[in-house]
Amino acid sequence: MVITLQTKDGNILVLTRAKLLALYQPADVSQWKSISELADELGVGTCQLRRAFRELGVKPRTPKENWKRIVWCMRQRGNSEHYSCLERVAKEVLDELGLRYCHNYLIGRASIDFYFPEKARGLEIDSVWHTSQWRAYDRAKADRKRDRYLKERYGIKIARTRLDDTKDRRVQRRRVLDALRRLELIP
Repeated sequence: MVITLQTKDGNILVLTRAKLLALYQPADVSQWKSISELADELGVGTCQLRRAFRELGVKPRTPKENWKRIVWCMRQRGNSEHYSCLERVAKEVLDELGLRYCHNYLIGRASIDFYFPEKARGLEIDSVWHTSQWRAYDRAKADRKRDRYLKERYGIKIARTRLDDTKDRRVQRRRVLDALRRLELIP
């Protein structure tokens, strides 16, 4: 079966099932794209592409399959130099204290912002994503569940600190230090 789609610039795009699968889910996980990313690349609308998926019998990836890509990307990033601006504050404090840590440490189905392997402790820097009004309850509940999973499954104690509600570096640094004290990493 063949599907023709009209691109946004007026060209005609011919897709077969095999071609769509090759574009959507290549063997190299790092090259996987979401449906919207693929639609942008092909120059067609997302709804138009979803219809082509249905007509050609191509099933979109499940969340579990998408997790493979997320895990792959995180493993590539693990202990990397990619720090958010809030994580940079924590990194400065940890480096000044001389604590050994792994950044974006992936364990099981979770990633820990800063993991201290000698003591099995983790430091999470919560941003507006964790505290925005419209999702704060769900996010807090998911965070508690994740922390409980890490404690029960791997024996890792997690401390969370929120740094996004203030621009004052001294306050942010103090909060990181308080979290480290809760983890018993410093006196």
